[in-house]
Amino acid sequence: MLAGLLRVGDSDRVLEPAAGDGALIEALLGRGVRPEQITAWELDPDTCAELGRRYPGITVEQRDALLSVDPARWPRFDRIIANPPYLSKQSHYVRANRDALRRRFSAIGSSETYAMFLDLCLSLLAPKGCLAFLVSDTIRTLRSHERLRARILADYRLEAVVAMPERLFTGASVRTCMLSVSRGSSGTVRVLPHARTETDYSDPASWGELTQASLRDLPGRPLATVLPTGVEALLREGQPLGELARSHIGMHTTDNAVSLAALAGSSMARTYERRRESEGGDPARWRVIEAGVAAGAGWRPYLRQGGVRDFAAPIEEFVDWSPAARANYKGAGGALFGEPGVAVSGVASRLSARLMDAGSLWDSNKALGVVAHRAEDRLLILGLLCSDLYAFIAKALLNDSPSIQLSDLLSLRIPIHGREEIRRACAGCVAAVSDPPALGRARAELDEAVYAAARITPADRAVINGWLGARGIGR
Repeated sequence: MLAGLLRVGDSDRVLEPAAGDGALIEALLGRGVRPEQITAWELDPDTCAELGRRYPGITVEQRDALLSVDPARWPRFDRIIANPPYLSKQSHYVRANRDALRRRFSAIGSSETYAMFLDLCLSLLAPKGCLAFLVSDTIRTLRSHERLRARILADYRLEAVVAMPERLFTGASVRTCMLSVSRGSSGTVRVLPHARTETDYSDPASWGELTQASLRDLPGRPLATVLPTGVEALLREGQPLGELARSHIGMHTTDNAVSLAALAGSSMARTYERRRESEGGDPARWRVIEAGVAAGAGWRPYLRQGGVRDFAAPIEEFVDWSPAARANYKGAGGALFGEPGVAVSGVASRLSARLMDAGSLWDSNKALGVVAHRAEDRLLILGLLCSDLYAFIAKALLNDSPSIQLSDLLSLRIPIHGREEIRRACAGCVAAVSDPPALGRARAELDEAVYAAARITPADRAVINGWLGARGIGR
């Protein structure tokens, strides 16, 4: 499928900058590209030798492309194709070459090798050249890649964006996308939101179109595959959530087994008891405390769980708040701790939030605390974050990964109109949270209120619901 995004002419010079086992070379040859047109770069010498044996006639060069290739001094290629290594800043390669990589790729501000390869190869394109890359889908939305997206949208033509299935590779759950980028002025972008098979790729009905200008002007400059007109207008005209609320990431204890306790009788208490047993039964670890103890001055409610937990949830965990314990915590002096607000799951399949009572603390890894400047806006923020519309905006346009960031939350745009209706509908959801049928009806009313406030048309709603359903995060 990746090779199908490139139209290789008889005289085109083709580069594979991270050849690996030669799968893409095989695909190129299968499409009639001649071996002498292909140059393959590979870091490992043994792999280079194997590539030369398997594909006689191609040019194989052993090189570290990220460190040894200076685009200002290198010949250009007409076509470039790659499934580059997905190495992060924790990898041995990036750690070992951290300073050199930072210097060479400071303009994009990313420590992911697939982003570095894409940035490098953009500079290696000939005047009418085109590249096709298979990369992590997070490149389309994550804030850490915004500068690279801005470069593509400003200086190149984005030809196509294809969202690939989650389990494209055996044994790996990473979600990927295919990008096709060429030298040239911006225009129409072909988009395929839900590619699953070669049939989807070859079916014209599966594809849509966006304008590159519409992506270039959006906050964060996402490489969207779906952009309903009403959502585009909201992102341009709505008020940033950061103007209504403050937020910070929370704290962590450095040793949860000693510092936390579960409330007796809760589902979390059973989890704690199993953990204590499995670790030898030490009574000082994974403690379970009664409600009267939890209400004392030495303990504070602690919001730690991620996942989809909308509107309201019982407090099941507490953190030791004695002076001696607090001295060991990281970030325990958070300015917003103790204020009533909204806890947002930091790790979840979709955007998810619940009320956060006064006196609560929250974990830096699993929860984000949001405190409205005005008390009446707490239900407004909660309702928006639990709605289908904002699940779509968050995952399709802001951060298509399991983890949401504070910067993503505060950059969300909210409608100017219909806020009281959203507050009222959200209050109904909170009241019905323990009654699933009633909650279902209340959620439907909330979604209606949010769509109406954002002026989303029925046609756009159908697109949004289809996208959420295809990703398995619809209602």
